[in-house]
Amino acid sequence: MHLVEVDVQGSEKHSEILAHEGKDAEFLLEELVVHLFQEFYEHSLVDEVTINRSARSTPEQLWYDIRILARCSHPLPAMDKHGREFMELTLEGQFSSALTEFFDIVEVKLVMITTLSADRVVI
Repeated sequence: MHLVEVDVQGSEKHSEILAHEGKDAEFLLEELVVHLFQEFYEHSLVDEVTINRSARSTPEQLWYDIRILARCSHPLPAMDKHGREFMELTLEGQFSSALTEFFDIVEVKLVMITTLSADRVVI
């Protein structure tokens, strides 16, 4: 079981995703995340999706901080360092590509995969 953490900043000039506001936008993004994880993991459970206005925002350009936490089961229980780095880079590209549907600019700040020990796994 893996814990996947993703931190992204997105900027929009047109209020497309956040026209849905708050929890609805987070739910929409959660659905997208589930579909992304289905490509790489057998099962996934999204624990958290939050969208908050960033301090980086200006009147001309709105920025949002997006945080995603999920637990995912992989067919191979353990990944070596290179496999984990490859998966993190792959997910970074997938998130960046997918989120450009909603934001004008997407900056993936963090994708981190941590292997959870059996005693930390609760679904």
